Amino acid sequence: MSSGLNPAVTSRSREFDPERRHFLATTLLTLASAELVIGSAVAASETKSLALPVIAVPTITLQGDADGAPRPDPSAYANKFSGKYSHRAVEGGIGHNLPQEAPRAFAQAVVDVDTY
Repeated sequence: MSSGLNPAVTSRSREFDPERRHFLATTLLTLASAELVIGSAVAASETKSLALPVIAVPTITLQGDADGAPRPDPSAYANKFSGKYSHRAVEGGIGHNLPQEAPRAFAQAVVDVDTY
């Protein structure tokens, strides 16, 4: 039974045929373009969020140190909170999904904000 793999291109070989090389280059360009579009959309979203009403309830914002999403510095939006507010940077390779990646830090923030 054939594995469906091209024997000319194996994990040990870095010599790609021209068709494969073109496919990889096109894929990389597509991914780079998608990243630019997503980054622009996130930046536009962040800009729009700065125009939203002020949040009056106590709030703790969290951001993982490995969160690749582009974000303004927390001081840029701190004035959007009129209630007690704090921002916490969560370290240790934490990405965008803090409840799953840093459950203790997330749970502590929930407990702490309840005492504000």
